[in-house]
Amino acid sequence: MKSRHGRGFSEEALRRVTARNAASEHFRGAAKPRPEPSGPAACASSLGIGARLALLLACALALPSASRSSEAVEFPEGEPPLVEPIVPIAPPLEPAAALAPPMPGEDALAAAGETPAPAPTPKAAPLEALKAGQESVAKAAESGGVGRESRALDDVFDGAAMAQVRAGRELALTVLDKNTYEVRLPGTSLDRTIVTAGSQHFNDLWTRDACFALMGLLDDPKRASAARGVLQSLFDRVDARGQLPRRQGDHPHNVVWSWFLSLFGAGLPSPRALSRFEYADGLRAPQYDAAALALILAEKYLRASGDLEFARQNYAAMSRSAAWLEAAAGSSPDKLIDQPGGADWKDGVKRSGKVAYTNVVVFKAFDSLAGISRALGDGAASERYHDLAEAIKASINGDLWDERRGYYKDSDGITAFSPDGNILAVLWGLADAGRSDRIMTALQKAFEQGRLPYPALVGGKYPPQSVPWLAKRVGVEHYHDTFIWPWQANLAAVAAERSGRPGLARRLLRRVAAQAVADGTFYEVYSPRGAPRPVRSFFYRSEPDFLWSAGTYLWAFNEILGARCGEQDCPAKP
Repeated sequence: MKSRHGRGFSEEALRRVTARNAASEHFRGAAKPRPEPSGPAACASSLGIGARLALLLACALALPSASRSSEAVEFPEGEPPLVEPIVPIAPPLEPAAALAPPMPGEDALAAAGETPAPAPTPKAAPLEALKAGQESVAKAAESGGVGRESRALDDVFDGAAMAQVRAGRELALTVLDKNTYEVRLPGTSLDRTIVTAGSQHFNDLWTRDACFALMGLLDDPKRASAARGVLQSLFDRVDARGQLPRRQGDHPHNVVWSWFLSLFGAGLPSPRALSRFEYADGLRAPQYDAAALALILAEKYLRASGDLEFARQNYAAMSRSAAWLEAAAGSSPDKLIDQPGGADWKDGVKRSGKVAYTNVVVFKAFDSLAGISRALGDGAASERYHDLAEAIKASINGDLWDERRGYYKDSDGITAFSPDGNILAVLWGLADAGRSDRIMTALQKAFEQGRLPYPALVGGKYPPQSVPWLAKRVGVEHYHDTFIWPWQANLAAVAAERSGRPGLARRLLRRVAAQAVADGTFYEVYSPRGAPRPVRSFFYRSEPDFLWSAGTYLWAFNEILGARCGEQDCPAKP
C-alpha cells in the first residue's frame, strides 16, 4: 500500500472510514431535525452579550477576510415568507395537451444512451423537449471525437481501486446525509428539506454550493427532494430586481464567532428556520453565478422529476431572475457581464471584468431556461433565451478564448488558466470538440504534476491589489488562486468522461477518493505547499464535511461508474 498522501490508499484509512460509516446514525431517506448545540458551541451560546462583545473586540484585528460575510436581512417570525407578489412575465400557460412538441435532437440523445429517470408524476410530452441539445459534448466522442483515449486498462478499476472509490462514495453519502435537514418556514408550521454547505463555518443554505452539489444527483429521489426544497427556498425570496439569495439561515454569518468555535472543533449552530437571508457578499457585490446556478438546477430537476407543476408555479420568479442577469450585461453588444470584484465564487479576491466562469454559467442558465420555457408552452420565450445563450456562447469563444495557450482566459484582463470556467465550458457544450480537447490537455498536464487537483488558478496568482488586506494579514491571501479545491477535480472527471478521456476521468476520481479516505471526510480547500492537507491555521480551517466537494464527487462517480456501482462489484461502463 502507498502512503497516506500517495495515489494509493492505506488499509488502515479504509478501515477507519468503514467503521465510521457503520457507526454513523445518518439517515438514508428522511432528513433529520437539527440537534441542540453541545460542547463548545453550547458553552459559547451561554455567554452574555457583554462577553460576546468583548470577544468581538479582542478578535477583530485578527480575522481572515470575511469572504462569505455580509449584512443579512432579518425576517421576523410571524411575517409571510414571500417577497411582494410576483406578476408573471410569461403569458398564461396552455393545458399540457396543447403544449409545444419536443424539440429535435431526441434521437441523437437516445442513441447516446441517455434516458430520463423515472418520474414521480406522469410526464407531459413537452418534457421530452428538455432531452434535446443538453450537453451535446457529453456523448459526442462516442463516435470517435477528438482526444478519445483507447479504452484499455484505464477503463476498468482493479479491486483495490474499486474499493477506494466506493469508500469515497460512502464518505460522500455520509456528508450529504449529515448536511440534509428539515427546516421550518418562517411564520408557518411547514417544514422544508434543504442542504447546508458544511458543518462548521458554512452550515447554512448556500446557493452555489447546494446547486453544484445536487446538480448531478437528481436521479436519486432523496436528492431530488432536497433540490426541490432548495429551489423553492430561493424562488420564494427573489427580490424586486430578480436577485436570488446567496445564503439563508436563522443567524447572521459571524466570522468572529465561527473562528472562535473552530478553535474547539465546533461550528455555528445549524439553521432551524430560514428567517435570515442575504443577497450580496462582503464586498457588496451581486452574486450572478448563484442566480444562474439556480436556473440550471431547476431545469435539471424538471428533467429528472417531470414536476411541471413546480416549474409552472415558479416560472415567473425564474423569468425575473433571468431578466436581472440579462440586464447585468447592459447594452453591451457581446451580451457578456462585466462584473465587479466578488461577484462569483472567488469572492476572496476582487476578480472583475468579463470573467469566463461567470459568463459560462450565465450561458448555461439561459440555455436551461429555454428548455423550461419550451416545456411550459412558452415558445417565444424559449426561442429568445436560446438566442441569448447562443450570443453569449459566441462572445465567449470569440473574446475569451486564447488560441495560443489553448484555453479560456480567466477574464478579459487576466490570461492565466482558471480551471473553473474551462471545465464547465467542456461540461456544458460551450467549447467545441477542438477547444474541449485542448482544455482537457491542459487539465491533464496540470494533473500530471503530481499534486491534488486543482488549484483555483493554475500556474499563477492574482495581483496583490485584488486581495483584501485582511486576507493577507492572516495568511489566506491565496485562498482563491493557489489553494486547491477538489470540486474542480470532480467536475473535470465528468468532463473528461464526456469528452473521450476515460483514463483521465478515472485517475481524477481515484485521486480525490484517496485524499478523502485519508482525511476521513471531504474538505473544502487544501494547502498548496507540501503534502496535500486541509488548510489549518490559527485563523482559518478548511471546512469539513464540505457539501460542494462531496456532491460533485458523487456526480463524477455516477457519471463514470454508474450509481449502482456503490452496492455491487462492477467495472466501468462499457
